[in-house]
Amino acid sequence: MDLEHLIFPGILAFIALSAEGITSYRFIRGLKRHRRMRAFFGNPTLLSEGSLIEAYPTNKMLYTYGYRACPDPGGIAFCDRHRIPVVTGFAVAWVCFPIAIAYLAMV
Repeated sequence: MDLEHLIFPGILAFIALSAEGITSYRFIRGLKRHRRMRAFFGNPTLLSEGSLIEAYPTNKMLYTYGYRACPDPGGIAFCDRHRIPVVTGFAVAWVCFPIAIAYLAMV
């Protein structure tokens, strides 16, 4: 297998993971200012949300608007602002890897 065939899946995976990592980092760091919302999410940390599987419950709560049950208006506004970038980055990362693996399998 030539090196050229590994460039596309590698770049695709790198971009997807970088986007997901940056948006998740900004979201988790910002939750520190909203203590009630942070507790509502189960006190996520960068280490506890380190993989796509571990980040699923947080992203599911954002996707389904589950955070709106928390009595923290500032936290709800924060989650509303960050909902689309975090959920989109998570979805892109999940979709990107099967595509990259399928591409490698075809080569």
